[in-house]
Amino acid sequence: MWDSLGTNPAPSAGADANASGLQTEVGHAVRRSIEDMIFLPVEKATMLMASIQVLDPVKGRIGLVVDRRLARQMALDMYACEPKELTDQMVTDFVAELINTISGQMMSDVLPDEQLFQLGLPDVTEGASLAYAGDTHSFFVQVKSCCVVVNLSGDSLVDLFSTHKQ
Repeated sequence: MWDSLGTNPAPSAGADANASGLQTEVGHAVRRSIEDMIFLPVEKATMLMASIQVLDPVKGRIGLVVDRRLARQMALDMYACEPKELTDQMVTDFVAELINTISGQMMSDVLPDEQLFQLGLPDVTEGASLAYAGDTHSFFVQVKSCCVVVNLSGDSLVDLFSTHKQ
């Protein structure tokens, strides 16, 4: 799975600029292709990305990526409140609890009965791209009401797009 979701805690200015440039290049290519081929509008998608570290009996990380609008709808259903009462923090808290619950269920399903396990605290970030450990980057765009994910992998390919001037 991936080691980190969203933006690193303290990215350098160059890394942030490269990510922004890469997002622009990918977005432009996807938009042109989909709009020219099938005449559907393409928008930047905002995703909530949650992860939780598995600490024991094995080490690893479990991640979840969910469209912000879907997360908001699920949070409305869970909290049973009016849309105007639902805050962004409530949506973020819901996604954190969702990854926590999913991770606990996954670990319970694969470990022997009564085997204890330990999870870290969930982390939730928001963004339009996802950088995996290593050389894979995912970019999210919205077509109609659905998310489309474009993946780039390979350091030289990522560097090419990051440094290309439009």
